[in-house]
Amino acid sequence: MMHKKNDIRNHQAPWTLGEINYMESHYGELSAAEIGKHLGRTVAAVKGMARKLGCCAKKTPDWSEADKEFLRSTYGSALDVQNIFLLLPGRSLTSVVLMARKLGLKRPEPFWQDAELSILAKYYPTEGKKVAVRLPARSEESVKIKASKLGLRFHGHGNYRIWTEEERALLAKNHHLPFSLLCKFFPNRSQKSVEFALGKYRQGLKRQR
Repeated sequence: MMHKKNDIRNHQAPWTLGEINYMESHYGELSAAEIGKHLGRTVAAVKGMARKLGCCAKKTPDWSEADKEFLRSTYGSALDVQNIFLLLPGRSLTSVVLMARKLGLKRPEPFWQDAELSILAKYYPTEGKKVAVRLPARSEESVKIKASKLGLRFHGHGNYRIWTEEERALLAKNHHLPFSLLCKFFPNRSQKSVEFALGKYRQGLKRQR
């Protein structure tokens, strides 16, 4: 990416004591690009001066057992992740989340609101786990688990609606009838859908023999 002229206002100008102090204080915490933008220097100039000054990126300290134990005791609580991160000096928010995953820790799921439950009940039967796009705070897995607890079932939509237990029982009871008559028992199904279900049912009967 090309720098705008204003971004490199100090290009090739002698480094001031203030710039050098800023470099020593922030190199490793900020990227070379961020420092360059602040000082009006190119990234190459910032890195070159860092080498001359002996600056290096600050190494993140290893996780101690005490830090891990603190994370175990707080990550699954109601305490916000941002607050947990602030209570672990020297850690970035990303490193805290990654360590939590490494330790197999999970955040508590927020309570389902009435509005969310209404959306789930209305759309899960036709959309299944994809209803998660209507619920920004929920994952597809979370949606499936909650739907199961509420006794909701995914039936599909359009020509791909899953046959219910009642429909299958009705098909089993009347499968011997002429096809045209059988279709009348399923006014909400296309002939192709009935034909496909009938074929699967008869295959199942053959396997049982």
